[in-house]
Amino acid sequence: MNQLPIRQLTFFILPTSMDYPTSPLEKLFQDAKEYVTIQRQLISTVISKKGADIAYVVIAGALFALIALFIVIFLSFTLAYGLALLLDNMFFGFGIVTLLYILVFTLLWVFKDRLIKVPILKLFLKFFDTNKPINDEPVA
Repeated sequence: MNQLPIRQLTFFILPTSMDYPTSPLEKLFQDAKEYVTIQRQLISTVISKKGADIAYVVIAGALFALIALFIVIFLSFTLAYGLALLLDNMFFGFGIVTLLYILVFTLLWVFKDRLIKVPILKLFLKFFDTNKPINDEPVA
């Protein structure tokens, strides 16, 4: 039997698994797996961004609401004491301010859908708008 020199035998060594040509079906499965992985990463990124935006709005809104509450409290006392000085009666001064708050509360209750529900719905729809592009921030 004739033996081939070692140089010629290297041609017949089987290729590694990376060198095997993949069939179209294997390529399709590989591409689908990569696609699913990329979609998961994209969804995770979008959810993180939306969550951060919502957290920002909630925290900023709570902070502004707290500041507004203190402003309203101090303005209420100022108005009540001012009316008490004008009317020479502390009871009527604070009573008028209380009636003013009852009026504001009643108006808010009657128009709660228009003044509260619709703006909140618009805010959430703005955050979850699926028609705008994902990368809506300018690159710095």
